[in-house]
Amino acid sequence: MLYNNMGENAEKTVALHEHLLANIPDGWRGVGPREQRVKQAIFAIVGDEAEVERLFAIIEQQARY
Repeated sequence: MLYNNMGENAEKTVALHEHLLANIPDGWRGVGPREQRVKQAIFAIVGDEAEVERLFAIIEQQARY
């Protein structure tokens, strides 16, 4: 799902996936400070706030994260 939403950029998709797995806390959904940590992890890879919000909405729906 991320691959299709990241311009089919495999390198960046893998980097984001691995960074999320290494940095997001358990039970982050619905907990403001933990959601901010997820957004910070996304920003570290994509570097754009609008893109962070767009990808966060997708990631939030993914059970693997």
